[in-house]
Amino acid sequence: MELPDAAVPILMELYRDEPRVDVKRDIVHSIWQHRNLESLDWLLGVLVKEDAEAIWQEALDGIITLKGAYALSQLEVSCPRKSFSISEAIELLEDGYA
Repeated sequence: MELPDAAVPILMELYRDEPRVDVKRDIVHSIWQHRNLESLDWLLGVLVKEDAEAIWQEALDGIITLKGAYALSQLEVSCPRKSFSISEAIELLEDGYA
């Protein structure tokens, strides 16, 4: 079932209070599937703050889809634990694979 764009802010609110990793990952996926550039900042926030790899990887997938190479390059320094995945994402974007 496809949700209308108006559901994105509601999903963002649900994410904040959701304790289950699998549900949070699905929420992140649903948000970036809308391919709305306005959700890029939110996805970047998830990437920076989230410790669960399944969730931050989903956010990274969304950022790649939204072609957030500049934003990713800024994060490379601030997320050393995730820098390898971020570097790979930047290379994919620069090579035109995403």
